[in-house]
Amino acid sequence: HPLEAEALGRGVFRVDYDPRRDGVPRERSEKLVVDLQCDGHATERTIELVRPLAHPRWFCVAPDRSRAIALSEETDELFALTASGLEQRQATGDGPVDCAFIDATHVAVTHRNERSLRVFDVEGARDVRTITLPARQGRIARSPSGQRLAIVLAGEKPQLAIVRSPELTIVGRVPLARAADWIAF
Repeated sequence: HPLEAEALGRGVFRVDYDPRRDGVPRERSEKLVVDLQCDGHATERTIELVRPLAHPRWFCVAPDRSRAIALSEETDELFALTASGLEQRQATGDGPVDCAFIDATHVAVTHRNERSLRVFDVEGARDVRTITLPARQGRIARSPSGQRLAIVLAGEKPQLAIVRSPELTIVGRVPLARAADWIAF
């Protein structure tokens, strides 16, 4: 299917390619033959589609310290790590930003590019619960009791959403003067 592209000069184009919509390359890099249409002219070109590498930035650790989760915005994945190494990779939503364990096997993940707060079962390797929040999210913090999550909501009017866990119900919102870069209980 056609994809929009922007000419950057010297035969280089920036293509509006989304792996969720357009498919993930099977190999580390993949050669594709494409029909390039520019100024009413069509030209066939061979391009190399390169799969982005994961670039985990933030970690969260399970309450029992048995595992950690790292997130990659580039590949939209979470990585479950134990003392013996990588336990699993799992697809998340678009732009995972931060995470917090709800219990030893369930982790809540915030997303920069969507409004879904998702909870994953890291032992069962599946998405188990989702709540739609009023805005895209940033940082997340778990209360010491584990019964509440504080989530930064971005946008024109930044807020802190307080979510009851494990039910995932919003129990309060606190307006912020500006978006918070970091939060903690």
